[in-house]
Amino acid sequence: LVDTFETLSGLEVVGVSQKFGDKADRVVIPNWIDAAIARGAIPAGHCPATVHNISQFERHGLSVFVHFRDPRDQVWSLYRWIEEMTEIEKRSMSLLPADYSERTQEERVRVAFEGFIPQAVRWIRTWKDYIDQKRNAVFISRYEDFTRDNAATIRSLLTLCNKTVPPEMIESVAASKRDAEHHFRQGLVGGWRRQAKSPQINAIIDRYWDDEVMGYFGYTR
Repeated sequence: LVDTFETLSGLEVVGVSQKFGDKADRVVIPNWIDAAIARGAIPAGHCPATVHNISQFERHGLSVFVHFRDPRDQVWSLYRWIEEMTEIEKRSMSLLPADYSERTQEERVRVAFEGFIPQAVRWIRTWKDYIDQKRNAVFISRYEDFTRDNAATIRSLLTLCNKTVPPEMIESVAASKRDAEHHFRQGLVGGWRRQAKSPQINAIIDRYWDDEVMGYFGYTR
């Protein structure tokens, strides 16, 4: 999504947040966002809507575009990513037990959901709380809609940034990126249900799931 937007808009997208440990929220760095604005770039980051982060966007008068994904699929995707890590990388993650790699696959999946579902749900809840405050326009995009029609999502983002691009160009670039294995991950919508669902995983999800918040974004149990 980001690479396609940059290609079509001619605008640079710059990361302005940093995560200090896997238990901490990503934090917008004031100097980074100031530098991005000064060079005419689009500030970006996988940030929760904390008081600090929102204050950084609001002081620059920025509208907000938020891209959501079903938190269950987020965690399943993260689990698959962890599985490809080196042992040194795994040991750097404080939410993983020291004997993670020695456990059965079922146990490793449980560890991932137990450790990361609370973060994923809370991240989405912070944005719902901010939207409810009606302090600023928040434009919502969902991964599930993006996979169905990525050109429509890209058009919305271009419109937000006052960029006009011919529809045929959007579809052409979106299609080329869509077919590039290095660009679009093979994340399947609902993949967790087919590959990770079990009574144990369901119990973990039920413990943290918020029907009101998740239902607002179209996610149901």
